[in-house]
This record gives sequence, structure tokens and C-alpha cells, in this order.
Amino acid sequence: MRRAHFADEDQITLPQQQLENQLNQPLLERQPSQLPSAFDERAQQPPPRAAGGVLRDKHGKYRTLYDQRARTTVLVNLAGILERSNEQTLPALYKYVGRSFKATPRQLGLVTLGCALVQAITSPIGGLLGHYFNRITVLSIGCFVWATMAAAFAMTHSVATGAFFWAFNGFGLALLIPNAQSLIADYFKPVSRGAAFGALQMTGALGGMAGALFATNIGHLKVEIFDYQIEGWRIAFFSVAFLSAVVGVLNLIFSVDPRYKLEEPQYAQAPDIFKQRPISVERIAADIVSVLAVPSFILIVVQGIVGSAPWNALVWNTLYLQLLGFTDFQASLIASLFLAGTALGGLIGGLLGDWASKRSPNHGRVLMAQFSVGCGVPLSAIVYKLLPASSGPGMLWLYGSIFFLFGTLISWAGPACTSPVFGDIVPAQQRSIIYSFDRAFEGAMASMAAPLVGWIAERMGFSTDDSEGGGSKDLDSAAALGDAMLICTAIPWAVCALLYSGLHITYRRDRVAAKAYQRARSGFMSVTTIPSVVDNVGEEEGRGEEAEEEEELMTEEEEERAHEAALAAIGSRRMPLPATVLQQQQQQQPPPLPTVTGRRGGRGSRGARMGRDVSRSV
Repeated sequence: MRRAHFADEDQITLPQQQLENQLNQPLLERQPSQLPSAFDERAQQPPPRAAGGVLRDKHGKYRTLYDQRARTTVLVNLAGILERSNEQTLPALYKYVGRSFKATPRQLGLVTLGCALVQAITSPIGGLLGHYFNRITVLSIGCFVWATMAAAFAMTHSVATGAFFWAFNGFGLALLIPNAQSLIADYFKPVSRGAAFGALQMTGALGGMAGALFATNIGHLKVEIFDYQIEGWRIAFFSVAFLSAVVGVLNLIFSVDPRYKLEEPQYAQAPDIFKQRPISVERIAADIVSVLAVPSFILIVVQGIVGSAPWNALVWNTLYLQLLGFTDFQASLIASLFLAGTALGGLIGGLLGDWASKRSPNHGRVLMAQFSVGCGVPLSAIVYKLLPASSGPGMLWLYGSIFFLFGTLISWAGPACTSPVFGDIVPAQQRSIIYSFDRAFEGAMASMAAPLVGWIAERMGFSTDDSEGGGSKDLDSAAALGDAMLICTAIPWAVCALLYSGLHITYRRDRVAAKAYQRARSGFMSVTTIPSVVDNVGEEEGRGEEAEEEEELMTEEEEERAHEAALAAIGSRRMPLPATVLQQQQQQQPPPLPTVTGRRGGRGSRGARMGRDVSRSV
């Protein structure tokens, strides 16, 4: 028998009889007389849709900005737009920034790399801050940090000072991304998270396009203000800084973290009795280890390190097209079509992921991700080896259409699988942590892909000599660069598709284990009952997918009813433990609760349907 252990197990023990009936005894097992009247009335009715759909509320009406979820989602997406615009502004202005700083391309590349590395390294800090404090506040601080750093960068005149400020810009970005993703995961039910994450990816990609186009077209200008002549690229950074600060203020005023403020009861989050303990090094370490020990998280991070490398390698697309003989405008147009494809593909992938998860809860999202990543292998071969190495008549539209299709098909994995799965395999209280550590591991390693492409291309004959004439040397360099990009895209994507296969084994167990762990953290289940739940995991592996989906939906209905009963019984979305009880818990270890039984006899306990492999050490 495998032993489940949690960091707070010694503190989460059964209180006296009165509190046991209030918190740790599962609501669905109480006698009818023990349940609140609200539960008695609604038990005979179909459960309400607690949060409605993506665009409509539970009454079928379109959401407005009076709805806290709609308001928060719009502002979080605005922050995502500014984040991607901020990222794309400097690469779009390399020419003008380099001329002003008298910097080489290698130096400018190191400035960008420094920002990416700082963002990756500090992402766990952003996740932990969002875990222990209000995520809207942390997100807004991130907006203010990168707004300040962008304005400071606009006032610098050397590579050294510019690199310093741009590196700290990465810290501001690290505060935004994990908290934005965890907010989206909290506000949307599992069956619609793909669409929500797809919209977040789409708006971010469009923001990157808008930022790059704006910066490129304003960078060459010289504007005179109060007898001072200001270069256009500096105005671009000032503009991004101003808009980022505005979005930060709007989020701070109007956005709502459902863990700390509740305007509408359908957005109430699961309570966390672990928060009664003060923040300490031991508690932080336990929260981190509990996330890092999830098998599905390990698989996704490993595939993400491999699968993110091609995306960083694709930054060479513009140079590759220019070497083929396309003009600067034509190359930028084709590159923009690729970005537009990734924006559309993000939304399509999210919707398809939701559709697939309804038909196969344990495998649908994973299959969508494998299909998308697998498409990258033949498409990269077509783009870099099979298309004519020419910029002649008709080639612009041929390359543009292929690049648009390329971007549309390879961008499903994140919104269809990775982001929604992260929201499922850990308790809701730990989502900020899991998103931040994923960003840290993937970002730090994948940022090395772009320099690797350059190194491989040089070994294959790439040369910058006489690269202005568009002659045979340009085509030779394009062939060498194309070979390097094919190596750094096709091979990692093939490995990534294979690594996704592991989720077919681990996802189901981790997803339901997270549900059981969340029930324990919320006071609906004693931690001491989880080992017996673990023993029953896998008893029903042989049942058909249809029966499994039916049971999964039944469990969601039970959860909604239990949650409503808790709200009616206690009068608040919080269920704090009294201080006297906490003191008693540290002094005694009462006997465990009996295993929670399910509705259907002979099919294992209800905990077996809700609990999974929670024997990870914390």
C-alpha cells in the first residue's frame, strides 16, 4: 500500500465532532437532516451551470463588463496584448536601436537574450507571489515594472545601460504570464478552458503583430518636441510604456481575483484551509515540491523544452526569406502572415481541444497536441526544402499561403492541451506555481535555440559576405540556413510528439488526484482517507470511454451541489478553522474518516473516481 503524504498532513487532522460535521465529513454523505435547506430543494433539480459558457452566462444572456469574469478576462487579455507588443518592439527596432547605440547584431541579440533569461529565471517568483497574494495586484505590478523599464530603455544611449534595463523588463513580464494563465484557469470550467486559452494566445499574437508593425513604421522618424529632437524608436518605447501603465491601472481597479473578492457567487473558488498556516520557507518548499512531483507536469516540461526550441529557431524566417531574394516588405509580409496563422491557430486549437476533451476526457486534448506538433515535421520540410528557392512571379503568394498554413497548424498544442492540462493536474490553489515553473524551465532552455541555428548554419556554409547582391552566394547561404532551421524544427517536433504520448498514461491519474487533493485542502475530505482512495485507482480502467465520461460529468454535478450546500451552510465561500481547533490539531491525531462511498455499488469508492496517484512526496 502506497502512503500518501502532504506537507500539511500533520496540521490537517480531524477536529472535534462539531467541526468534523461542518468541514471534513463529505457533504454528500450526511443525513438529509444535516444538510441545509438550499441543498434539499436543489437536490431534486438538474444542477445549474455554475459559471455559464464562454460568451453567455448561466441564464443564456451575453456577458457584459458588469460580469466580473468578462471584465477580468478582457483586461487580462489586454495585458497579454501589451506583453507581446513589449516583446516584439525591440526586435522590430534592431536597425534603429543599433544605429543609435552603435551596437552590432550580436550585442543586440544578447540584450534580447538577457531579457528572456531573466524572465525565465524569475517566473517562479511571479508564480509564488500569485500563490500567496492577490494575483491581480501581482499582475498589475508586473505591468508597472515593464512600463518603467521600457521608458528607461527609451532614455538610454549605450548598450550596457540598455541591457541592464531590458533585463529587468523580463522580471515584469515574469509577474504577468503565470498569474494571467491561472486566472483564466480559475474563471473557466475545464470543458471551455481551451477556448479561453486560445483567445489569450490569439490576442497576444495580434498584439505582437501590432507592436512590430507600429515600431517598424515609426522607428525611422525624428520628432521635435519642445525644441528637442527625439528619435522615432524612443517614441515607440515610450508609447508601449504609457499603454502598459494604463492597462496596469485598469486591472488594479476593475479586475477581480476570485480568491480574494467575490461579486457573484458562481465564481466562488474552493476554500483552502492550508492558508491558516503562516507563510514560511517550509510551506513554500512543500508547495513547490508538490507541483514538481506531478508526473504529467514533468512530461509536459520535458516536451516543452524540446518543443519550444523550434519556435525560437523560427525568428530566422525573415532573414531566410530575404536571402531567397524577397524584398524587405515582401519578407515582412510573409512573416506577418505566419504570425496571423499562429493567432488563428491558437483559437482553433483551443476550440478543437475542448471538443476533443468532451469526447475523450483522458486522451482528446493530448491527441490534438500530437497532431499539431506532428504537422510541424512535414510542413517544415516543405517550407525549407521543397518550395522553390526563388522569389520570382507568384512566389510571394505561394510562400505567404504556405507560411500562413504553417502557423495555423503548428500552434494548437498550448491552448488545446498544455495550458488546460496544467489547470487540471494540480489543485486550483497551486495553479500560479505550475504555470510559472513551466515558463521557467521551458523559457530558459528554449532561448538557446536561436543561437544554435546560427551556429549550425555557419557550419553548413552560411556566410554574410556579399550578401547584398542577391546572387548565388545568397542562395547558398539561404540553403545552409534552411538546412539548419529544418534540423532545429523537424527533429525537436518529432521528439515532442513522442513525449506527449506519456500523457495518455499519466493525465487521468494526475487529474483526478488533483480533485481529491483539492477536496482535502477545502475541508470536504480528510487527508487521511486519501491512501485508501489511491488503492482503488485503476479498478475501472477497463470500462468504456462513454461510461467513463458519464461518470466524470456526474462527479462535476456532485461537486456543484456540494459547493452550493457549503455556501448555504456557512454563509461564505471561506471555511476557516478556528484558532482553538488549530491548536488542538497540533497536539493530537484523531482516527481517520472512513473511505467515501460512491453512488454505484461494485465500482469502487467515490474517492476512487475523484482521487488518483497522490502518493507524491511533498
